[in-house]
Amino acid sequence: MKTALFICLLGLGLLVVAWAGAAYPLLDYPFLDEGDVPKLIVGSLGGAWALWGGIQALRLAEGKAGRLLAGFLMVLGLLGCAGLFAFMLVATKMIPPPADVKAGQAVADFSLPDQSGKTFKLSDLKGKPVVLIFTRGFW
Repeated sequence: MKTALFICLLGLGLLVVAWAGAAYPLLDYPFLDEGDVPKLIVGSLGGAWALWGGIQALRLAEGKAGRLLAGFLMVLGLLGCAGLFAFMLVATKMIPPPADVKAGQAVADFSLPDQSGKTFKLSDLKGKPVVLIFTRGFW
């Protein structure tokens, strides 16, 4: 029973690591920084271990409290795994670029604050070649 609960808790621990890497991208997990696939693999392993450990703990449980604990941990692992997959599917979906913007096309003038808080206008760079890059950030 103790080994089965340990496996279930180990699976939940893997799910926590996968969730932390997915929900908080500024955390430095070198093995999870290679895109979404490593997070999904770690999350899948966590969910599978939580399920397997929960089934074994239910099978070997002694008393009502042991069965309730095993069932709770198993359901928590399955919900964590399903939630991770849903989060990765929805939150990491990239927005396609607009089709009406072409290279070399003139851009309407706009102004934005720079790092020091001063207002920067695109028209200040008139006559110079300019490359605009807008990235999605987590800051």
